[in-house]
Amino acid sequence: MAEEKTEHGIRTVELDQTRPWEEFWNEFYGLICTIMSGYEKPEDHICWRGQPDGRPLLSLFDRMLEGQIPDARERRRILADHERSSSYAFRGILQNPTIRELKQAIRENHMNENHFWAIGRHYDLATPLLDWTLSPFVGAFFAFEQERAAAETRFEEELENWSEERLEQELEKCRRGKSAGPARSEADMATLREDLKRRLFPDHRFLCGLKYKELADKAGNDSRHRKELLQFDRTFAQWKRAHDARWNVYHREEDKPPAAPVPCFQYFDPLSSEHKRLLNQIGVFTITPDGRSIEKCVETFYPKDDASWILIRIALPTARREEFLKQLHWMNINHLSLFPDLLGASKHSNRELEQALARRQP
Repeated sequence: MAEEKTEHGIRTVELDQTRPWEEFWNEFYGLICTIMSGYEKPEDHICWRGQPDGRPLLSLFDRMLEGQIPDARERRRILADHERSSSYAFRGILQNPTIRELKQAIRENHMNENHFWAIGRHYDLATPLLDWTLSPFVGAFFAFEQERAAAETRFEEELENWSEERLEQELEKCRRGKSAGPARSEADMATLREDLKRRLFPDHRFLCGLKYKELADKAGNDSRHRKELLQFDRTFAQWKRAHDARWNVYHREEDKPPAAPVPCFQYFDPLSSEHKRLLNQIGVFTITPDGRSIEKCVETFYPKDDASWILIRIALPTARREEFLKQLHWMNINHLSLFPDLLGASKHSNRELEQALARRQP
């Protein structure tokens, strides 16, 4: 039987991995059907994301900044600089639509900057958007797509790029309850690596489901956000009276209108039909403007003893990777269908080579 618990609006389910594959798949499929059957159109309520490890649900941009940025203002400044440098780097490369046309549409308010980030995300650009899909089975594919060995290699590379502050914070966690030794000894570093690998690369992958519209409603109607909006209305009215004579002419930073506050969680469903990957993967994005994880955002609105959930984390054993990918392939969920380009064809061929070599092993 599956083991599960619910805390702070987060439901965690771990399926019984000792059962034969057919029974395990039926239990997984039944769980998905039970969740989805509560809605007439589940895709209007729940989005899914596959995670190869147990890390918090953070965008790639915020994962790169994790532990390094002291406040939200500095994060916004770095994000604005990153957008400018990315726009410059992309110029002339993307032709349909061109970056120039896209940026013009953003300036004229036909589109917002999230459309630019959505394009970049499909080319591995670090963006503040977190990718989701409206299909739980596409989400399961991305949970198992990555081999564990590749993930651990990237973890070692990431560890090398950590700031001194974050490294000390993680070392302090490992030292808790132990007698203090020499600062950053080899034993400390070895313990840190093993501890992080247990946390980040457990024996399970995770399929996460989020009631994204419900969370967006809670964030938008939050009393703290409404108080910020009232304060903004007063501030904007004062600014307009002071600058009415030269409306829309900003000569100095302080001449610009104040930025409207945004909720701690938003979702973004791009309407573009230009990108086949986005269409085939049934993609949708979420944004946490202050850079917090989805888990932290959910915990804001749900007490620990609340039995209801808005985020579900289904733990799937890594040992079932081959069986899952084979089952999903039979459902036409593979690199060829999700990446309808040369990259997808290459990944599909590499996957077939991986299977062929596995069959040769005694």
